[in-house]
Amino acid sequence: ALTTHPSNESELQLFRVLQRANLLSYYDTFISKGGDDVQQLCDSGQEEFLEIMDLVGMAAKPLHVRRLQKTLREWLQNPDRVAFMIFAELYKAEFVVPGDQSYLYYRSNQGRAQAGQPPCIHT
Repeated sequence: ALTTHPSNESELQLFRVLQRANLLSYYDTFISKGGDDVQQLCDSGQEEFLEIMDLVGMAAKPLHVRRLQKTLREWLQNPDRVAFMIFAELYKAEFVVPGDQSYLYYRSNQGRAQAGQPPCIHT
């Protein structure tokens, strides 16, 4: 269980990335080690990244590292998409990117498809 909750935008981004990767169990450790900057993770070289993974206890689980790397690549391409994808998973919605605009298609209470950004998603 989480003991630390996001208190700023940087921590929220980390939370979303780890949630998307199904690695929230590492969240408290990242925060306690000062690893609350997703961009720093993305910008780090291989050696520095592996040092960070060792610091947070993830290095012993290489498949967790790979899952995090995949999610970080998604985040780099579109940080808002990670938040939308989490919403989509929670509400069995479908996320699509038509052209340059992102839309989340989700089912309303009546079962009809809705398009757009639900008001509960803040990016």
